[in-house]
Amino acid sequence: MFVRKVIAAASDSLNKPLLLREMGVDPDTPLDFDLLVSEEGYYDLLQRLAETEAGPVEFHLRAGASMRCDEYGVLGLAWKSAPTLLESFRRAARYAELINGTRLYSVHEQEETVLIAMDREARSPGVRLSNEAAMASFLALAQDSVGRAFAPLAVHYRHDPPPGSTSHYQQHFGCPVHFSSQFNALAVPKTVTLEPNRLGDTAMSRFFEAQLDHKLATLQRDISFEQRVQSQISAALPTGVPKKAEIARKLGLSDRTLNRRLADEGMSFQGLLEKSRSALASGLLEQSHYSLAEIAFLTGFSEQSAFTRAFKRWNGLTPQAYRQND
Repeated sequence: MFVRKVIAAASDSLNKPLLLREMGVDPDTPLDFDLLVSEEGYYDLLQRLAETEAGPVEFHLRAGASMRCDEYGVLGLAWKSAPTLLESFRRAARYAELINGTRLYSVHEQEETVLIAMDREARSPGVRLSNEAAMASFLALAQDSVGRAFAPLAVHYRHDPPPGSTSHYQQHFGCPVHFSSQFNALAVPKTVTLEPNRLGDTAMSRFFEAQLDHKLATLQRDISFEQRVQSQISAALPTGVPKKAEIARKLGLSDRTLNRRLADEGMSFQGLLEKSRSALASGLLEQSHYSLAEIAFLTGFSEQSAFTRAFKRWNGLTPQAYRQND
């Protein structure tokens, strides 16, 4: 869905059916909620589309603004049938893992404000664009739920502002947009979040929640502990090599419990760290246009030479040779 949306919102000078096919999406078939593309492939697409924009880059904001609850399957139905927007936000935070494979969102209630926050580092231009689009999507879905347009109090992004004017962000959101903030979040008046949703229905909401709980339990059962640890390591690598205690905290475990569970399965944190770096590096070489220096950075290396040595140790080939053989 997201691939279709951002390509549709991009410049009309592009060959959009070709772009969809390059991403593994058949432009002539209906939307398939189960069809997923790799995160890095999606971020790379966003960066490529941004490079075709003339003037301020806004296609991703337009794509976010076009989102509607009905396009999110059961999650969208649970969102719009929730009794209030605050409950919709809570459902998004709990069940978004079904869409993106990890818990990115959290809801924070303050005296007069509710924040829907996103915990994802803008480690590349593509991730930055995705983070910006996510806030536009949340606003569109919130307005769809309550059945009217409203202005948020503020939008916050942790990353630095793009070069040039940022006035188009304020125009899009209708509120102050703060870059280099301490967090990524959409700030909404609490009074708005407590209003009844246009299609709020407690019985239907519980029905859809039960379906989502079942899907979430199945997902978490199907994902091994090793995969969960590797997923958290891979997400943290672009900001540096993560400490074991940091990964334990993100998994909701103590350092000691993480050690014990890894030992029970015959694994070590250092071994999974190396495995995660190798898998992420291979994926980036295969599925993106990032330079070797950028891939070294994204996999937690401060120098390209150290990355090259490690990659050859992992795969028996230099990164250049691996990319050429792919």
